[in-house]
Amino acid sequence: MMHVEDLMRQMTRLLKQPTLYELVLHQGERMELAQLTRMEARYAVELIRTCGGFRRFQPRMCFMNAQRLAVRNLEFRRNPSVAVHYCEGYIAFEDHCICPIAHAWLTINGKVLDVTLRAMSKTTRHTYYGMKIPVRMVLKHHDRAQEYSPVIEGPLQNKLFTRKVIEQVCKSR
Repeated sequence: MMHVEDLMRQMTRLLKQPTLYELVLHQGERMELAQLTRMEARYAVELIRTCGGFRRFQPRMCFMNAQRLAVRNLEFRRNPSVAVHYCEGYIAFEDHCICPIAHAWLTINGKVLDVTLRAMSKTTRHTYYGMKIPVRMVLKHHDRAQEYSPVIEGPLQNKLFTRKVIEQVCKSR
């Protein structure tokens, strides 16, 4: 069974220049699906309701789904003991994935909340590897791009991955 970070490393070996995979590996972390506590689950349900409920989150639209929730959380934030973060990176399905898939999700107190793959999480094992992105960058990215799309691939990429980080990645090759 290969984990998402193993697939990301494998993909970088095939390419000659630093890749987004390497940059995310360097600055990101593995994130786990775990049971939310009762308080966290209540918070998540209320946050999702403020966006119109689960029916508003579309399959294959992870960036839109997660970005809408992250921005809504700024307005909704009612419980200071619940830390919500917007994350981007990659997922891999443990039983049949040959390359990591770009994806976005939220974490609540470090536990993955994925409204896009919520139905699959019960039937398919997958792993997450990514980085937390400040919601202010999500807002700035959305204002520039006028669409829901990956922040780590957009014009703000140089704010996330500084020249120093890119040089470190190149040295480690």
